[in-house]
Amino acid sequence: MSFSKQLARLREAAANRQEGVRQDKAYVDRKDLQELIYHFDRIDTEIRTLLPRNGSKNIKSFGR
Repeated sequence: MSFSKQLARLREAAANRQEGVRQDKAYVDRKDLQELIYHFDRIDTEIRTLLPRNGSKNIKSFGR
């Protein structure tokens, strides 16, 4: 499944409130999480290969 479809499914799970489930809880299929992690890791690797060596320091400082 594509990254955008997986992300949409995660958003849907986070937005839909299930009856009898606490409002701050959401249930997501493990497969959906595994696929999203795969896509995030792939994107992270692609970006890091495009950046110069010191680019990873810039990414870390940007996230703060």
